[in-house]
Amino acid sequence: MKLKILTMLFSTMIVSQGYAHSFNCNVSDVTISSGTPDLVYITMGCKASSPHSSGTGNCTATTISADTVVIDGSSELGKRYFSMVLTALASQKTTYISAYGTCPLESPSTPLVYSMKISS
Repeated sequence: MKLKILTMLFSTMIVSQGYAHSFNCNVSDVTISSGTPDLVYITMGCKASSPHSSGTGNCTATTISADTVVIDGSSELGKRYFSMVLTALASQKTTYISAYGTCPLESPSTPLVYSMKISS
């Protein structure tokens, strides 16, 4: 079972790599809004290296944010990401974040995070 999950994750990473909305810099801001209470917005200190264009996945807004991504703070994985983001913000460590080629319906201009790494 673990091998199957790892294989699926690896395959997803390989396929998604070409479409990655990715960053390699510091987290500059973390925002939670009452309008979208389950979403946590992460603003990075740089622009995405390969930003998504409008029409990618559910990213239907005219302009897709080049410096912000979002996590679902209500999911178990989202809670882990949120913990990592707070650690990255407090420590000002370089953080690598990649986002799916999709946006939540509540925020059609902000891609969803699919991987995160904090460097020392």
